[in-house]
Amino acid sequence: MKLYNVLILLASVFFTMQVFAAASDLYTYNDDILPLFQDQGCTDCHSWTGNYSELIAKTSESTSPAGSPVVKPNDASGSVLVWRLKGETSTGTTVSRMPLGGDPLSEEAILRAVKWIDAGAPEIAVTVKVTTWGKLKSLFR
Repeated sequence: MKLYNVLILLASVFFTMQVFAAASDLYTYNDDILPLFQDQGCTDCHSWTGNYSELIAKTSESTSPAGSPVVKPNDASGSVLVWRLKGETSTGTTVSRMPLGGDPLSEEAILRAVKWIDAGAPEIAVTVKVTTWGKLKSLFR
């Protein structure tokens, strides 16, 4: 029975560590991306960047290939947003860098957008409640 308890403890510690590691790198639209768009003036020219549903549904009208998703959840390299922030597509083709006529975003800001998209482009954060060892142990009695 002691081995069983040790295995449960190790599993719960591992799970807790994974949750905290994932949460520290999680960027969300509401907390991280929208403020970035607002600070950089993106929403002044592209009103759809201020609305999560419109942003996720938007496709490119001018960047080749036309119809490419502006945000392709789980695939930053396939997202027009990242191409425009970097000034080139995933194949190295040069495109107009955004913000047009303004200073390019910092590498940290671009990385934030990349991580957000690669994480599935979540709109909001989801909190996972980690239970105490005593409660977890009582489940297996």
